[in-house]
Amino acid sequence: MFHIYIERTSDEIYITEHTDIPGLVLETSSLPELKRAIHEVVPELLESNVGIPFDEMENVVVQVFFPNEAIGVQKHPHVLIEECPQVLVV
Repeated sequence: MFHIYIERTSDEIYITEHTDIPGLVLETSSLPELKRAIHEVVPELLESNVGIPFDEMENVVVQVFFPNEAIGVQKHPHVLIEECPQVLVV
């Protein structure tokens, strides 16, 4: 299982932080844009930097954590669960 933590800067920019996927550095101006980028980039990075063959990625789980301030909530972290064809993003 891999983890990605999302932070929102004071300039309303969303960035990936504290990820255990080598090479994953993303910065976008919206959460939907960041989610699209994660879906596009993560499979490539897992294959090239972690050595997971693309045909075995259906068994890979990636948890994405959005801090409260990133989604406009003041209490407790929010976990978004989505499924994509190659990678399960939680």
